Amino acid sequence: MFGMIARMFSRRDESALFGAADDQEPVVAGVEEISLRRWDAADTHRLNASQFEGATGQTINEDLVSSLPVLMARCAYEASTNPTIEGMIDTHAIDIVGPDGPQWQVLAREPVRLLKSKRLQGQFKEYAQAAEEVLQDWFKLPDLNGDLSGVEILTMDCNQQWTAGNSVVQIVDDESIRQRNTIRLRWHPIHAERVFSNRLHGLTDGTRVTLGIERTKSGKKKRYHVLEADEYGHFSGSQKYESVPAEYIIHRYRSREPGQICGVPMLASALPTIADIRQFDKLTMEAAKLGATFGIVFEDKFPDSPQKNGARKPAGVLSSVKAGISQILTAPKGKAAVQVDPKHPGNNYVDFRNERFRDVGRSTQMPLMIVRLGAEDHSYSSARFDAQIYQRGIRRDQSSILRKYSPSLMDVLREAELAGMIPMRPLQIEIGAIFSRLPHVDPAKEARARESDLSTMSASLIDIWAEDGMRPQEMVAKLKMTVESLNQVKDGFGDAWLMNNMKKTNPVIIDMMDQQEANATSTELAV
Repeated sequence: MFGMIARMFSRRDESALFGAADDQEPVVAGVEEISLRRWDAADTHRLNASQFEGATGQTINEDLVSSLPVLMARCAYEASTNPTIEGMIDTHAIDIVGPDGPQWQVLAREPVRLLKSKRLQGQFKEYAQAAEEVLQDWFKLPDLNGDLSGVEILTMDCNQQWTAGNSVVQIVDDESIRQRNTIRLRWHPIHAERVFSNRLHGLTDGTRVTLGIERTKSGKKKRYHVLEADEYGHFSGSQKYESVPAEYIIHRYRSREPGQICGVPMLASALPTIADIRQFDKLTMEAAKLGATFGIVFEDKFPDSPQKNGARKPAGVLSSVKAGISQILTAPKGKAAVQVDPKHPGNNYVDFRNERFRDVGRSTQMPLMIVRLGAEDHSYSSARFDAQIYQRGIRRDQSSILRKYSPSLMDVLREAELAGMIPMRPLQIEIGAIFSRLPHVDPAKEARARESDLSTMSASLIDIWAEDGMRPQEMVAKLKMTVESLNQVKDGFGDAWLMNNMKKTNPVIIDMMDQQEANATSTELAV
């Protein structure tokens, strides 16, 4: 528009005001279109104006200020009233956290340094074993109120990602604990609505406050404003809040844009789809009930047959027998009884619902066989392919949990060291986690694949243990106990059993060991 006006006032002839002149300058084809726009998708006309009327061009933080409380309320409603959505969220949480939670590991931050010193290896082994026992024991009940286990807190974290988009856990010091050799650091889960429903906005002392979070100019979080509940446990209408420093808050969410303050519920984009499914099911059920209630109607096949006229009824017009919610009607003379065919549910009813539910699980790479909890229509290859992509998303969430919660676990170990519960760390450490591996589609084929990996040395036995959620230290101890128990049955029986199993999985190593043993024997004989 502005370019057209500029061209009108830049014309030297009088055509700008009084119309086109007889002698017009040649116009290059396509120049005007290119100068107006580059993409057709950016053009707005009567056909797409209503389709893109919701495209505001605002950042996600601007939209979350007004939309997040509504989204959290609606997503929580769907998760509590829709059995399919509730089961889908629960399945996703179980797949991420596992039935027993992760096995926490204490790892050396500089493994190369550890390999250079035998003395350091012994010290670290002693420390790691004691530290892992402390973490596992503390993780059984880390809740401030003593109600929730660590598995339940992490499961709640995963559920909140679906319904609220954010998980908030406060790190507190339980001063009521007086026993020795007991960790005072505790986790206190906070409902996301207590923070992000806070309508406190503005600037205070150069600090930006949005959605209950104080931030610096660069966006670094400083404090969280947590609404205080009243004596009835209500906090939605509360005006009082507690200001908690950000270093005492574990805030986990999926970031979609740079500078994003908080997360969006994973169920938010699927709300229109879920509403369509619910409406479709409701109308289908109503139509089926209507057809079942009025099971018989009458068709007049004779134009001169008697008709109803007010309260006057010809003799023998109707007679009915009650049968449940419907009636069996006897047709009078001149009438033909025709049973209603409701046509509901239709032939594509199941296919339509499956396709819509496929969209619901797509945001987390969850395949339809897990959303609907049925693999009857899947082949082995399709189920394996869908499961592999889904497991990638699971591993991403597991890495996020480890990254967010490991600093708090490091604080647990520091407190245990200061209390004398475990020895001081001999070198810098980091926290690792072994999550339970999802079951495979075909265990027999997976076992053959593992056997191939071991024989080609593309994977070690420790790697396989880690994938299955088993700690190498525990597996080595169990393997040693098994060999010792078999040796008690017969001397050397356990060693032979172990060598036989190793030969099946990796014959190359066994041949090398046999060759070394033969060389050593020949050397002794020569001496």
